Amino acid sequence: MIAKSGAKYAAHEEYIEVEVKADGVYYQGSRINQGMENNKLKLTFAKGKADNPIVQAIVIYHDSV
Repeated sequence: MIAKSGAKYAAHEEYIEVEVKADGVYYQGSRINQGMENNKLKLTFAKGKADNPIVQAIVIYHDSV
C-alpha cells in the first residue's frame, strides 16, 4: 500500500462501509457474493504480497451514521 500511504512501512488507514440487508450484503450498491453465512456477516482477510492485513477496529451500527 505504498501508493496509498505515501511511504514504505507507513500505516495506511482505510474505511470500508458495507450495507447488510435482509437479502445479503452490499458494497457500493453491488451485492457481495457469500457476504452472509447462516444469517451472519462473513468477514475474510487475504494476505497481501508484502504484508498481512491488520485490523484495528470493526464498527457495526444500526441505521445510517
